[in-house]
Amino acid sequence: MKTGEKPYRFLSRILELLFLGMVFFLPISKAALEILFTLALLVFAAKKIYSRESIVIPCRCLMWLGAFATFCTLSLAVTPDFSLSFKALFFKWGEYLLLFLIISDSLRPKTNRSKTIVYLFLSMVFLIACDGIFQRNFGYDIFQHQPLRISSGNLKAMTGPFEHNNMFGTFLGAGLIMGLAFFIKPTENPVKKRIIWGIFISVCAVGLLGSLSRGAWLGFFAALCLMMFLAPTKKIFLGILGFLVLLFLVGQPFRDRLLFTLQPHGDADRLIFWKSAWQMICENPLLGHGIGTFMRLFPKYAPLVYVHYAHNTFLQIWAETGLLSLASFIIFLWSVFWTAIKTIKHNFDPFVLGVLCALFGFVVHSTMDVHFYSLQLSFFFWLFLGLLHARIHEGVTFTKLAS
Repeated sequence: MKTGEKPYRFLSRILELLFLGMVFFLPISKAALEILFTLALLVFAAKKIYSRESIVIPCRCLMWLGAFATFCTLSLAVTPDFSLSFKALFFKWGEYLLLFLIISDSLRPKTNRSKTIVYLFLSMVFLIACDGIFQRNFGYDIFQHQPLRISSGNLKAMTGPFEHNNMFGTFLGAGLIMGLAFFIKPTENPVKKRIIWGIFISVCAVGLLGSLSRGAWLGFFAALCLMMFLAPTKKIFLGILGFLVLLFLVGQPFRDRLLFTLQPHGDADRLIFWKSAWQMICENPLLGHGIGTFMRLFPKYAPLVYVHYAHNTFLQIWAETGLLSLASFIIFLWSVFWTAIKTIKHNFDPFVLGVLCALFGFVVHSTMDVHFYSLQLSFFFWLFLGLLHARIHEGVTFTKLAS
């Protein structure tokens, strides 16, 4: 072990800066994310080789993660396009799993690293929310000059620098629920800090509603319900819910977007996607049709519909890699979430609560969309899942994080 030597400390510092760079560029640049991940992987490998350390991951977590990777690999045996599946396995899912392992291992020794990452993320969420409000008023966002998106029902939805309003809504929803976790912290907070968190929550709530993303609304509501269940104080949620309902009632586009769901053809396309995915599953439920092949095979089941993904992450995983792969993936997520819940019950921590609820909302939204297949949102999910996993297994508390 050479953890006390300057080269080791230097590599650790570089790795920390690369993590911060990923968080900064999450909503802005896909290319920067890929470059930063590649550099982080190289620095992480150099650090391990120099120190002769092994990767520190609890066995149970590694077992289910390894099972998921194994069953994904086995799907190569049934794929009709080996090259396509190989790329999806090693340059998409493989990249995300490595990101989780690197984050989970690297953030264990020091609390301050995670604290900095969280604050930077929340700063970016606030900036992107302001960007979306600017876009709503001027017709384009500041970073990418993205125009407002015309959603179903001819309503104008905020996207910020993202390509789609659902991605924008997911990003803001995650930051908003983290902000709420710090706002409801059951220890005394100065009035000034409560005001700052209140401004953050208000701006992000306006952006989330302005995204017109029903999936993001659903994910946030699910995250809020989990937070209400876990948080020691309940009364404050009445005020939060009242504020959100008021924003919803005074905004005609928000109501129109929700009512569009109840119309006869409001979600007709999504139902076609799910039905076709289920037909693919029934043909080969155990091993699927090969990782990354959903788009290639979909025209066989719905030739008149153009689609990229199943709009349900879990159906797509099942269709591509089989039931055993899906089961191991769900058990892996559940093991991390359940450990986080037990950690909160044992010793309340706003950081663990906020990140857990944000990731839970992400998973719920993924039943209506395919954010696990989006580069930017996948980076967010696996980075913060690794951060959460490192903290709950290390036994580190964050009681001073929001103080």
